Amino acid sequence: MVYDDLLLDYINLYNLKRFTVLQRNKQTAFVRDSTAYKTDGAIVGINQPRIEIIGYKKGILIEEGTTNLNSDPFFETGISGWNKREWTTLEWLSSEYNPFSKKNGVMRLYDNNGIGFCSKVVFISNTPHTVSVLLKILKGNINNINVGGTVFYTDNTYTDYTWSNSNTTRYDMSAVFGQGVYKLVATITPDNSKTISSYELRISHTDTIETELLVYAVQLEAKPYATSFVNGTRSSETLTIPTVGILSPQEGTVECWVYVNDVLKRADGIPRRIWHIGREDDDNMQGLILYCSNLYWTVLYTQKIDIMDSTINIGWHYFAVTWGNFGVRLYIDGVKKGENSAVLAGNFSPVFRLGHRGDYSRYADTLFADVRISSRARTDEEIAEAYAKGILSYDASTTFLLDTKLAGWE
Repeated sequence: MVYDDLLLDYINLYNLKRFTVLQRNKQTAFVRDSTAYKTDGAIVGINQPRIEIIGYKKGILIEEGTTNLNSDPFFETGISGWNKREWTTLEWLSSEYNPFSKKNGVMRLYDNNGIGFCSKVVFISNTPHTVSVLLKILKGNINNINVGGTVFYTDNTYTDYTWSNSNTTRYDMSAVFGQGVYKLVATITPDNSKTISSYELRISHTDTIETELLVYAVQLEAKPYATSFVNGTRSSETLTIPTVGILSPQEGTVECWVYVNDVLKRADGIPRRIWHIGREDDDNMQGLILYCSNLYWTVLYTQKIDIMDSTINIGWHYFAVTWGNFGVRLYIDGVKKGENSAVLAGNFSPVFRLGHRGDYSRYADTLFADVRISSRARTDEEIAEAYAKGILSYDASTTFLLDTKLAGWE
């Protein structure tokens, strides 16, 4: 009887703690002051996160803001501004369904005369810009389809990014939109010592075989890398978790799954946040930060654990950090990669920021899944087991577990 009472007390305590953790999940704040588009073109409302599935995991996309400098990017009203130039045919198919805009309207390009390009004049500033094009290839060779364009300067010189196949990166989107659909991305870098007179956004092909394309979306943004498609402007996204009662500088564990993509791995010298606990705009703080710039942890700014980017390939990865009187330990995919003896001091900031710094900068621009915070430093064996399971679940040490359904996002 005494044993039964003790067991019942334990169950009640467990359920009470679980209820507290789930209630804290509802305090998670996601903010984006504009609508946004998912990978498949589905529109998501203001302050609602984009829940995406890549491979075997579902995660939340957290992305910086951007502006599409190309008007009518999904061809909803026509092909205004586009010139067929050397393509045989450039036309608007008003009755053709566009799987990205979820409406009728696509741009059709056809050529049977040889190498050629079409163009649209768009204003740009003298900074790196990135072109993204979503299209379906009906005839031709996708490896010879290029995007980018030509920058013209006031001194009558120009830089042509139209013809180099190596300047365009091609992503197979068939898993989302069906056979033959690709996203093509290219970055153009104007000569900043010159003044731009005009810029031609271009889609070209560099072989002589018959070529036919259906173009669904075209984006031009003033960044040296691509973000997701938008019709107009997308606000920055922020996701914050309160730390009171959840995180303690004395001891704990933070774990999460991160989709490491080519955008996150971009070599621009800016340390991209996986997560951030500290002052909003300062790395020199009493707390923890996980950067991605050669993928390294930073503890108390002056001490860090470095893991070279070359050891992390594109795909889902499990990151964990533990801290306590022993110092700090970093784990990647269930294996301890480094540690130091830095003992955390002071208090954490009131919020835990996922995928960005507090001043709306240094975005990771990727997906996050299964974020778990614990009240103690988990052991090597526990972390290896969590990675092997592939999912983070609630237990007696959990103080926070991200659940998109409980947060009201699904």
